[in-house]
Amino acid sequence: MGEGVVAFNHQGEIIAINQRARSIICEQAVLENEIDSLTRKVSTQNSRTVTEINSNTRNLLVCATPLMLDGEGGAVLILNDITELRLLQEKQRLFVTNVSHELKTPLTTIMGYIDLLKTKGTDREVFNTSVHYLEGASERLLRLVDDLIDLSCLSKFEFEIEPRSTDLSGLIKDIVGQMSLKAQKFNIQIHT
Repeated sequence: MGEGVVAFNHQGEIIAINQRARSIICEQAVLENEIDSLTRKVSTQNSRTVTEINSNTRNLLVCATPLMLDGEGGAVLILNDITELRLLQEKQRLFVTNVSHELKTPLTTIMGYIDLLKTKGTDREVFNTSVHYLEGASERLLRLVDDLIDLSCLSKFEFEIEPRSTDLSGLIKDIVGQMSLKAQKFNIQIHT
């Protein structure tokens, strides 16, 4: 059984426990006070409750149900270790935050240069510069979407690093060019 099951009598003494519950409770001595408190609450109030108990290293989902033994109140607790689930949820939250940021950057560039074209699109130099950055931002978006598709197809978290040379000067000039419209909007000058 994947869940830990432990039964307590009205005095808070363990009357039955499976191996999984034993390992969870032994690993997490810090949780004993919280489990005792929960057991007393369920026994005295005679009501079922579901709660999450967190320690520094573990997250437990605990379902506590009243138990009647010889007219006395007790409790049965079902312990589910949801630590990995919480870690995955945090990774998912960080992933969504990072992807949102990565998608927003080229979209901001595209929107900025579209606005520039609307107001100064007749100027050939502005037009050519805008088209250049619009193409770059569109290609970046396409690469991001391709990366997301590739990521969704991966069954393992393995990857290879492919070292290659990069023209840092050109990269910095390109980034400054993409951000210059936004900087001008807030009266910020970028010097490289």
